[in-house]
Amino acid sequence: MRPRWLVALAGCAAATIAHAEPPEPAEPAEPAEPASLALAPGEAASLRARLAGHAVRVADDGATLWIDDVAGEGPPRIGVIERDGDALVLATGAARWRLRGPLARPRIAGPGYTVWVIGDIMPTERGALRIRRLGVLRRPR
Repeated sequence: MRPRWLVALAGCAAATIAHAEPPEPAEPAEPAEPASLALAPGEAASLRARLAGHAVRVADDGATLWIDDVAGEGPPRIGVIERDGDALVLATGAARWRLRGPLARPRIAGPGYTVWVIGDIMPTERGALRIRRLGVLRRPR
């Protein structure tokens, strides 16, 4: 037979677990596959030239581009730069990242530019990405 205090302790633990708050959503993970970019008709050739030296694929129909690797660092995030107050944000198909670091300046790629970005998730600042490499894919439309 178990002591009463042990039975009571088990009951308290079960009640605490049952009423626990759900965990906060996890930080967006690294993409499992390279991000894609929808291309306008005839845009594939100019983007391939701009991405010379990087591992790039274009769909047979010329409508989609993937960047598989940039400088041996793997696939970048691809998105559009947006302004959020004083901060610049990379809006991708999967997440929004506040951009940090010396490359996160409007004079390099301002709002409306489509870019690829290689960076580090900042563990102390949820949703922030410190840019190590950035490339402009297209100007604002």
